[in-house]
Amino acid sequence: MIKSLANIFKVNDLRNKILFVVAMVAVYRLGVFIRVPGVDSIAISQLKDTANQQGALGFPPQKDASRHSTGLRRRAIPPGAEVEEVGA
Repeated sequence: MIKSLANIFKVNDLRNKILFVVAMVAVYRLGVFIRVPGVDSIAISQLKDTANQQGALGFPPQKDASRHSTGLRRRAIPPGAEVEEVGA
C-alpha cells in the first residue's frame, strides 16, 4: 500500500492535483484566523454561546447523537419480527 501511495507522486498530473487540494485546505484553515473588518466579534461569540445553549436554528442541541440513532433503529424493527438478509 505504501508503494501505491508513493506511485501517486510519480505521476505528474496526480501530484499536482493532490498538492493543489492540500494547498487549498491549508489556505482555508489559515483563513479562519483572519478577522473580517466590520464584523462584531462580541456578537459572534454571543451567537455561538446561544447556539450551544439553545441549539442552532431552534433545534435542541444533541449531546449524544448515537443514542438517538440507536433508539430509532430499535423502534423501526419491532421485537420478534423476522428480518430477511439482503443479498442472501
